[in-house]
Amino acid sequence: MAETRHTESSLCSCFFLYDRSKVREEGDLTRAGIYYYYPEHTPLDQQELVCGQLAGVSRCVSEISASPVRLLRLRRSKYAIRMRDDFLWALSCVNDLPDVSMCDFLDQMIDLFCFYNGSVRRSYQLHTQEELAVCWARYLSHLQGGATELHHIFTCFSTIDYTHIDPLLLMKAALILQACQRCPLVLAGCILHRGRMVSTQMSPELTMKVMVHETETYSLQEQKKLASGRSSFLATPNTDHVSAGKGADGGQEQVDDVSAGYRNHSSSEDENLQALRDDEEKEEEGAGQATDIREERVRVCEERDVVLEPMLLYEHRVRGLVLILLVEPGFETHPNAKQEVYHSSLASLNGLEAHLRTIPPASEIPAAPYTFAHYDRIQNTLTTNMCGRSTGPQDRPFVKATALLHSHFSHMDMLQEAIIRNAGCALYATRTAAQETFFVQQGAPTRNSGIPNGQDSAFSLPSKARHRLLKHGINLL
Repeated sequence: MAETRHTESSLCSCFFLYDRSKVREEGDLTRAGIYYYYPEHTPLDQQELVCGQLAGVSRCVSEISASPVRLLRLRRSKYAIRMRDDFLWALSCVNDLPDVSMCDFLDQMIDLFCFYNGSVRRSYQLHTQEELAVCWARYLSHLQGGATELHHIFTCFSTIDYTHIDPLLLMKAALILQACQRCPLVLAGCILHRGRMVSTQMSPELTMKVMVHETETYSLQEQKKLASGRSSFLATPNTDHVSAGKGADGGQEQVDDVSAGYRNHSSSEDENLQALRDDEEKEEEGAGQATDIREERVRVCEERDVVLEPMLLYEHRVRGLVLILLVEPGFETHPNAKQEVYHSSLASLNGLEAHLRTIPPASEIPAAPYTFAHYDRIQNTLTTNMCGRSTGPQDRPFVKATALLHSHFSHMDMLQEAIIRNAGCALYATRTAAQETFFVQQGAPTRNSGIPNGQDSAFSLPSKARHRLLKHGINLL
């Protein structure tokens, strides 16, 4: 079978969206079903070869097993597969990435597209493949960039380094959100600093999707103050799923466990970014004024008893700090809502931004004699003392061991603790239903007998991890 090669600088080596409904007859060209393919410079003949073979194998395996195929392993690569209606998505990453992480990566890609564009079928009826290819490339770039290898392993979003921040600042951020939530028509919100999450009232899935737009905005408007609006749509179905859009044929794409689905308003994403570029050429006074918020309504899916209600995102920026609020549609026309949010949060946001600005970069913080990673499975956040620095040779064993044990934890529910080691170091890992923690003491073990026994220093790692991680607010007792 044809296989693709990846570049060392890219986490993803291959990604494509294929529509099987376009290739029904023997004479139909495979290229007619290829909606998007990454890397985009791949020759069309190779695209057809990979898409055609993977689509055929996926359908064959699914029919034999009577269940959708989720993962395909080839000789030198592996693919996460998602099949929905006539669409097939395939994603191949570097081999070091655990299977569960690669599958989560693909799910996030699909959810992001549906979140901002709605139904896949409907989107390709309304827009050209070239227009939507820009969206796929943007989401792929966002998920691959701005995070460490550990973030890719756990597929979690980026947060500020909680290990070197005063807890009072986090409390202040939470109080700002609570004050805003008491304002009329405000549902929930989150605060981001330099593209990283500080505090949020939204679900982890919703927060991650909001950060896609904010990451782009921050890169263009890093030292500016801006308040803007963006339309969104909150679905209220009778099921536990939330619809992110509806196709013309009555079919819909669903995003599991997401509290809201967003779509672009009447101006396109490129127009929004261009407006930000134009805004950089003008001087702004104060914290900025809110721009017009335009909204777009979608059709109601009566067949499945799902009603799509338009919602809005309100953004207020103070330099590198941004407050994002999910508000009801009447927020823009309410006589006092916007002013109440503005005046209740302006002074607090200025103070919070001033404090966060003084926190030194992680590269300037002295390295600790140990390395740890603490993954919160509920909040989908990662706390580690590796933030802000690239993975060096001394960190490679820790990253590889963490990926291995995270994969085992995902497949073995009965596994709660583990210690693995090589000749140079030993790693301790523990997990509960809510968290996973990984800890390694720098330097070679003082006693290494080759065969594990009670005198081996590796068995002292659990007590060391409990003691050292307490100062980071992590209680393993």
